[in-house]
Amino acid sequence: GRGERPDPRGLLLLSAIGIVTHPFLDWMNTYGMRWLIPLKPSWYYADALFIVDPWIWVALGAGVFMSARRQKQARAAPFLPARTALVAVGAYIVVMMVLAGVANRGVREALAASGVRADTVVVEPIPVNPLSRRVIYLAGGAYQLSTYDLRHGVLTDPWFQIPLNADHPAVPIANRTPQGSEYHSWTRLPYYVIETA
Repeated sequence: GRGERPDPRGLLLLSAIGIVTHPFLDWMNTYGMRWLIPLKPSWYYADALFIVDPWIWVALGAGVFMSARRQKQARAAPFLPARTALVAVGAYIVVMMVLAGVANRGVREALAASGVRADTVVVEPIPVNPLSRRVIYLAGGAYQLSTYDLRHGVLTDPWFQIPLNADHPAVPIANRTPQGSEYHSWTRLPYYVIETA
C-alpha cells in the first residue's frame, strides 16, 4: 500500500537547509566558493573536508538506518540516532576546521625551516585519514607534492612534481584566448602543458 503523504512543510524545510548548507560545504572542501561574486571574483577555500568525506557519509547513513529501524519497531525516540549523527557530524566538522588551521601553520613553518620559499601553498585533506594532509606548493618553477603528518608535525620530501611552464612563450598567447580566460577564472593551481604541433 501507500505510505504516509509527505509533509510539504518538512520538504520545504529540508530543501531550504540543502540550499543554505551546500555553499558552506563547498567552501569547506577544495572546491571553494566565490562569496563576493559579482562584486569580486575571488575564490575562498577552507580546505577542511575531503570532497566526499567518508566519515560524514558513514555517520549520517548510520543515523538514518538506526532511526528507520527504531521507527519500524515502534521504539521510543525513534529519531534520536539521526539527531545524534547530525550533532556528531557538526562536531567532526569543527574539529576538521581546527585541524586545517593547525596543518596550514605546521606546513608553512616546516617549509620555512627547510629554507623553501613557496609562492603558493595548498594543504588539503585526504580521504579516510583526518590526521594527514596532501600538500602542494610552488617552488623552483614546479608544484611540489608532499604529505604532512599532523600527529608528528612532519612534512615529507616532495614525491611528485608538476612543472608550471609559465615562462614558455606560448603561455601568454594561450592566456589571451577565451579558453585561457575561462581556465584562469576557476583554476586554483594553473599550470601549462606544452605540446609542439
